Amino acid sequence: MKWVAFYSQTGSEIVNVSKAIDRWPDLVVTNKQDDKTTHVELVQRVRQGDTKLVTLPTWPKEIDYLKAADKLGFSILRDEWMNEALITLHGYLRILPPDFTKSSSIYNGHPGAIHIHPELKGLNPQKKAWKENHIRVGCVIHKVIPELDDGPIVKKCLINNNFETFIDLLDALHVASSELWINFLNERLRNN
Repeated sequence: MKWVAFYSQTGSEIVNVSKAIDRWPDLVVTNKQDDKTTHVELVQRVRQGDTKLVTLPTWPKEIDYLKAADKLGFSILRDEWMNEALITLHGYLRILPPDFTKSSSIYNGHPGAIHIHPELKGLNPQKKAWKENHIRVGCVIHKVIPELDDGPIVKKCLINNNFETFIDLLDALHVASSELWINFLNERLRNN
């Protein structure tokens, strides 16, 4: 099975997870237009050829996602696409086209406990949880469907919110999210 990982921010979660499972994505897709703030090890792995990179436009259109799939020699028009590629979103800050989400096995890491606080769907759930002083915070991995952050949850984690600063909360959620991905990808990629 091919692993395709999307990101919009630094890609640090992809690096942490890849090192932990001892496997790099076959393809990394980003909408960042430069690598100035990309995790240095991810940049090195791309340059060494350990993983391929596709840079989409800042605001990609459906055709851009089709081109990314073609980089691996796949076409999402084939029924086998869902069985041949696992797509993961790691801080990817764009909404995927509905046809792409319906035709693919796509999973998103979301840094909000949307299974107990549905109002945390969308951008900046950590800030919302912090401002509302939630007793427990968390993160989930969910299947991507056309509705934003509304697919079935496949992994979840809750943490007591006893953090002194918002940065401490962010750091804890980053670690928890990486652990969810490690478990999820070990199950999915090692069995295929």
